Amino acid sequence: KENGIIIQVHPGLPAPTTHYTVKILDSQLNDKRHNTNFDVPHGDRKLMVYDRPETTQRILFESCANGFTEIIAALVEQKGINLNQQHEHHQNQPTALHIATWANNVDIVKILVNAPSININLTTLEGATPLYIACHNGHLECVKVLCSSPDIDLNIRQHHGCTPLFCAADSNFFEIVEHLLTFPNCDVNQCNI
Repeated sequence: KENGIIIQVHPGLPAPTTHYTVKILDSQLNDKRHNTNFDVPHGDRKLMVYDRPETTQRILFESCANGFTEIIAALVEQKGINLNQQHEHHQNQPTALHIATWANNVDIVKILVNAPSININLTTLEGATPLYIACHNGHLECVKVLCSSPDIDLNIRQHHGCTPLFCAADSNFFEIVEHLLTFPNCDVNQCNI
């Protein structure tokens, strides 16, 4: 069975968000699609759909990619949510933090970095950490948030040998380079291999 998630945010006018609609597409063996919609009221902290962890994980990944900050805030409080699970259907197997960093969703990155269970230094299949992704894409605010974690390792190399510092310097992201250099544990002598 294959699950796809579409999340829509319904803003109240002129008030803030009133509710979310979560649509689950279940592929059956006979290729017929069954659509199930759930309206989740704004502020609801119970987003476990069918108590199916795989569906909840898809909501997590989709919300990180699309900037649904309030859904992420609710999901990080769920019992059993695995914030470090890698997206097995993506070729590079990123985590939620990788996805949020790539999408430059700074508020979501803040929420995830502050979650007690997060492993900020997990790598994708290519060896990229969330910090590397932020440096590669020039996302200065994400770099600042990630570097605020006491658990951050600034010197993890991607599989091609690049550190986040080398990547930022090579891409001419000088503000990121300057920020990384403010940390004494940033190894400027680590060569690119």
